[in-house]
Amino acid sequence: MFNRNKLVLLLLFVTLGSYSNAQNVTSTPYSQFGLGQLQKNNSVISLGLGGIANGLRLDNAINTQNPASYSALQWTTFEVGAFGSFLKLENSTGSAFRNNAALSYLKIAFPISPKWGASFGLVPVSGMGYESNISTTFLDTPVTQIFKGEGGLNQFYLGTAYNITKNLSVGVNASYLFGTLDRTKANEFPDSTGFLNIKQTNSTYIGSLFFNYGIQYKMNLLNNKYLIIGLNGNPSTNLSSTRNTISTRYYYQNELERTIDTTQNTVDQKGTVVYPMINSLGFSYGKTNHWMFGSDVTLGNWSTLSIFDTKQNLSNTFDFNLGGSITPDYMAVGNYFKNIEYRFGFNYNKSYVNIAGEDINQMSLSLGFGLPLPKSASRINLALEIGQRGTTNSGLIKEQFMGVHAGFNFCDKWFIQRKYD
Repeated sequence: MFNRNKLVLLLLFVTLGSYSNAQNVTSTPYSQFGLGQLQKNNSVISLGLGGIANGLRLDNAINTQNPASYSALQWTTFEVGAFGSFLKLENSTGSAFRNNAALSYLKIAFPISPKWGASFGLVPVSGMGYESNISTTFLDTPVTQIFKGEGGLNQFYLGTAYNITKNLSVGVNASYLFGTLDRTKANEFPDSTGFLNIKQTNSTYIGSLFFNYGIQYKMNLLNNKYLIIGLNGNPSTNLSSTRNTISTRYYYQNELERTIDTTQNTVDQKGTVVYPMINSLGFSYGKTNHWMFGSDVTLGNWSTLSIFDTKQNLSNTFDFNLGGSITPDYMAVGNYFKNIEYRFGFNYNKSYVNIAGEDINQMSLSLGFGLPLPKSASRINLALEIGQRGTTNSGLIKEQFMGVHAGFNFCDKWFIQRKYD
């Protein structure tokens, strides 16, 4: 047992290092705004349930969105998730396809006492990945304007939760939020015009402490039923940031970029990113080990986001999540399909992007499966998400996407001494 535990921990830390360098987890033109496209750091379980999280309180799974859930843990749990996304972009002139794949999260959690639990890990916050070329003219001269962005933000968290009473639990995540957002603007002219190409790259690094809280109240009802009401959120936070800006003039030789000179080079400019207040409220109602349904509503005050004292002109966000699950017979012997937890859900998201008076909204449906492993509390979790983002109105882009998510949670009683081998 000891060797297996050490192997799991070693795998966790090795993968944490590789994950933290793989920040670019999206490929959408709408990620050029604000901090990029906000990422779903839900577990694969939550994604299969339409993204609900406030009312999820499980003894063998990690719910980082509401840290009050850690006090329900009865097993030491290691979780890793990954995803693949397939995206179709469409406007009035044509369509294009993109795809992406990456790790989603890495987490570990454990009970400290019957009333106290803790967790730590790495989850995504936002991702930036876009590139567009626009042909126009300058002084009757053709010019190609290039806009490109990449990078993203991640969050390493350490969280804990405690049962204040039999029904009430509170929790908090203390996190280090970090990552780099790189934005590039360029004007390129044909060689014959005599104009020089010019490019500016702006890199903003964020590295700062961040806190979010969670509260859950669970009522045990008749016939093994329950009702959980949950709340989570974070206050507005000033994040420490550093910005580097470089502008160069260049030309191409044998298709290779050659720099002529540097017209601006500003390094290590200190500043602040004002991260907005976000609050979420939800519930779950169900019968233990048989069925459950729940819903969440989340409000984000993203109109207050500023980067180096510059307001980003974003809209406030609104999320609505609805989901449920059913396990036909978790005690069934000889019929594995009755042991599976079948999940379904719906998500509506009003993003913080508004272009030409058009809100860039998203709707999706999800389907998930919890596949129990024999003689174990561990599971393989799968989720499929299909949806749409944006619109073709006002010359904008509509995105149709499919996300395939897979997660594994390994559960064991690490800190209980065994009487027999």
